[in-house]
Amino acid sequence: MARAVLLCIALALAGCQPRDVALTPAHSRAMVDSVRGMLQDYTALVNARQWDSVVGYFANDPGFRWVEDGRVTYPSYDSVVTTFGAIGAMIRSIELGWSDVAVTPIAPGAAALTATFQETLTDTAGVRVDLRGIVTIALRHERGGWRFVVGHASSPQHAAR
Repeated sequence: MARAVLLCIALALAGCQPRDVALTPAHSRAMVDSVRGMLQDYTALVNARQWDSVVGYFANDPGFRWVEDGRVTYPSYDSVVTTFGAIGAMIRSIELGWSDVAVTPIAPGAAALTATFQETLTDTAGVRVDLRGIVTIALRHERGGWRFVVGHASSPQHAAR
């Protein structure tokens, strides 16, 4: 019995107690607008190659993961920081765009995003790469805004390898 009480106390302190997470229609609309605004801001920073700011959109969390075409490409926040820090010298230009953006509010402070992406990269040697695909991202609202917690991107041209 004492163990059960201690477990309940621990769960309550951790914020894991069950609660009503129903969202009002107004809250859901505000979340959708907020996530869409975040995506616009993120895209502008990517296209401007502002990598130090771009990494701020990824959750600095032990549970962070990013998967691309069936493999974990970024197993941690630190791997995102390292990769984006290195690509600045390799990319001359980038154009990222989105279509079919769908935001699904899940609970207060939690949402899912799916979208089709189109990305054109040109490296410093002038080699151009066009990528197309779809992303699914779990987001969490933190102090300072929305963060990508878990993401997956699939590109048809890569899936056929």
